[in-house]
Amino acid sequence: MRKELVLVSGVVVGSLTLIVGLAFVGTRPKKPIADVLSACVQHAGVGMHIHPQLQIVIDGTERTIPSDIGISPGCMRPVHTHDDTGRIHLEFPSPQDVRLGQFFAVWEQPFSKTQILDRAVGSDDLLRVTVNGEETSELENLLLHDGDSLVIDIRKKTADGGSEN
Repeated sequence: MRKELVLVSGVVVGSLTLIVGLAFVGTRPKKPIADVLSACVQHAGVGMHIHPQLQIVIDGTERTIPSDIGISPGCMRPVHTHDDTGRIHLEFPSPQDVRLGQFFAVWEQPFSKTQILDRAVGSDDLLRVTVNGEETSELENLLLHDGDSLVIDIRKKTADGGSEN
């Protein structure tokens, strides 16, 4: 009888220790992903999953943002697209700041005040970036948030300083 009591007590104590240990491991903070170009994630187990919307208009024509940016066989980058609607998926183990320039880096496309995709931006051009209808001077460092509607618009300036189209 005594042996059975010791055995049951050992199983109970061991089980409690295991449960407490697993709870501690499950709640410890996950490290932010520093390099979105090499990290791979899965849909399961992410602590941050948000969706900003991006539209790019160059000289009055909307550019398609391709599907499967950041997705290759065996790897899905934490910054990616699934379709060509302009919806960007940001999926990270824990919440962290993600910037618009990181999306373009994953896409492997030029993105600066002097070049957007295949379009050079010169002194005779007007580059306008808006977030939810509000103009911003940020570009590469623009922080992305869930539900943001981002528009990048590049066009020639008119003689009066406005823009064509």
